[in-house]
Amino acid sequence: MTEQNNPQLDPETAYAKLDEDNVNAEMMLLDKYQSFSAEIIRLSLLGIAVFGFLYKEVLAELIKVMEKKKPELSLDYVKYYAICSIVLFGLATILALIYRYLSTDSMRFYLDGLRYHKSNCPEKSREKLNKRKRKLTFCVTSKIGFAVSFGGAVVTLSIVLIMLLDKLWGIMNL
Repeated sequence: MTEQNNPQLDPETAYAKLDEDNVNAEMMLLDKYQSFSAEIIRLSLLGIAVFGFLYKEVLAELIKVMEKKKPELSLDYVKYYAICSIVLFGLATILALIYRYLSTDSMRFYLDGLRYHKSNCPEKSREKLNKRKRKLTFCVTSKIGFAVSFGGAVVTLSIVLIMLLDKLWGIMNL
């Protein structure tokens, strides 16, 4: 962005009075979505940590017991589901972080467009809103992506836990 196109460097636009109702409505919406994406990030990182615990504490011990009692049983397919879940949790985290960046950046374009609008510069205002629209398109895509990735990760985590419980139940009944 050149200095000529930056409304924050032009006193006419930088200090223009903004309509608080418009700004507050946009900020409240942004805050809700930012909180949601932060929660997805927190839960995704927690999901990855669960696999660290499962591998260290449960899976390693289960493999030792299975080798002694029933060596023909294998946990390879459980590992593949676990890897899939970890990858999906990681993808959800990455997409949620991308969403957070893009949504914050789109808010900047909204405020810039509003500044130009208040300073009677409709062409520049329209230009900023078009840039915002492009950012929001990527926001929607990343939002859908992190929701689907997180949902898939939770489903595969559930499958892994059910498989592990099934194996434990089978070993206990030997």
